[in-house]
Order: sequence, then C-alpha cells, then structure tokens
Amino acid sequence: MVSANCGAKNPLTCRYHGKEAYVQAKQQLSDAFTRQRNARTQQDFEQAKKDFETATETIDATDEGYAELQNAYMYAISLKDNPWMDTLSFQNRLAKAQELRSQDAPVNPAVRLFQDFKNRVLDENAGKPNGGIPGNYFDENSYENLEPENVTELRKAVKNRRGGKGVTRKVYLNKYTSVNGPLEVQPPTDGTPIIIYNKTGFNNIHIDGGRAVIVADSQHGNVITAKNGADVVVIARPNAKTRVEAIGSDNSVLLMEPTENSRATIAVPRWLGGEHRPYDSSIFTKI
Repeated sequence: MVSANCGAKNPLTCRYHGKEAYVQAKQQLSDAFTRQRNARTQQDFEQAKKDFETATETIDATDEGYAELQNAYMYAISLKDNPWMDTLSFQNRLAKAQELRSQDAPVNPAVRLFQDFKNRVLDENAGKPNGGIPGNYFDENSYENLEPENVTELRKAVKNRRGGKGVTRKVYLNKYTSVNGPLEVQPPTDGTPIIIYNKTGFNNIHIDGGRAVIVADSQHGNVITAKNGADVVVIARPNAKTRVEAIGSDNSVLLMEPTENSRATIAVPRWLGGEHRPYDSSIFTKI
C-alpha cells in the first residue's frame, strides 16, 4: 500500500509506505527477537534489543501497523478501568509513528560518503587542492599510504581510531596475509574515512564504526560487514567477488556494482540502511 500522505520523494521505496514495508518490518522484528533470544554476550543482547525497538517503531509507522496501533489504542480506551491497559504508552507510540510517517526518507550517509569520494578522487577536479572542495578529506597531499607485509603490520594499519585530523589513510591489501578471524577495521573517530584496497581473498572484513571506502578487487571472495554505526561504501571492480552485510540497524551501506561482469551482492535491505547502485567502470580509472 502506498499512502497519499507519504512525505518521501519516492513513496514506492519509502520504508514506511512503500510496497511490502509492513511485511519487511515484521521480518526485521522477528530477526531482532531471534538474535536477542540467542545472544551470548551483553553487548549482543543490547544491540538486538535496540534493533527490536527500531523495528517496532518502523512497524507502527507503516500504513498497516499504524491502523493496528490506532485500533489497539481505541480498545485500551474502552477498557480504561483495566490497570493492565496503558493508554499513555499507546499515545506515545502513536505520536512517534505520526512523526515518522510525515518525514521524507532520510539520505543514506554512505551515499554522501561516496559522493564525497567521487568528487575528490574520481572527477576532473580531483587533481586540484582538496579536490576542488573546501575541507581536506581526500586532499592529494594528505594521504598516508600503507601496504602491510605481515600480520602485525596489517592489524596496525587498519586500526586508525586516533588518525584522521586531515590525513586520509589508504591501506593496500595486496599480500595473502591471513589473520585469525575477520579483519577488524577501526576508522578514525573524527569522521575522516579510511580507504582500503583489497586484492586478497583470505580475510573477511569488519568495519567497526566510523567511515570507510572499500575497493573490492579480489576474485576469491570476501564478506564485508558494517557494525556499530559504520558508514561503508564498497566499490566492486569488474569480476570482483564480494558480499556486503551489516550487524544491527544503525549502519549505512552502499554497494557500487559494475554494470558488467559483476559478482558483488548486498544482504542489507533498504529499510536497514542498505543501498545498491550500478556504475559504469570506465569512470573509475583513477582508483
């Protein structure tokens, strides 16, 4: 069902009014409940609880969920003498649902990160100071280039929490150096992206918060996972084999897939912050 009152520019893709938005949100709720029930650590439990609350808010804001909430509220009013029926809770949920339903679909932060990367690195202005754009992310003179030779250098290169401050780190994964478990990438806390060029297929990659641009250029296959509120852009080269995933509902992920010979997939739906867009690889000669 598509609501005539939807505030989104494209109601068909709105997470509240789009086609099957209610069904998708119910699945998100079910998945969060399962993760919460199976959580083995307190951190996993709290993340699943947060995802459960987000899914509940999304369901309430869909056309079908909003109608159900209104009916439940009216039923609660009819039983006002029943101490188990909390009408104030329904009022708060209705108010939140009304707020969400009137909003435009938010811009995916990962899409903004890709546009920034494209403007400063790929377009014709990229050779000018700061890519022709105020600020110093991706400034041609502010790169730190690292090519790890062993496991110790590899782990050190991708831990960049205290980095940034005008310096963008590029990490080239060209060696078949395997770590025990996924490669944990920690971008700077100040919002500066970390850029990783991946030609290897041994390690899956976890982006732990922050902002990251991953150029996937391996035919062996990697799983790239966003978690803890990360903004991640994955640019897949032709013939590269990669899969993009996310843990939690507070991440934003963009997969730029080539229009030819693509073996890249994304398992993050739009209502969980995922975007999937094609590109003509001829414009990426500067990567």
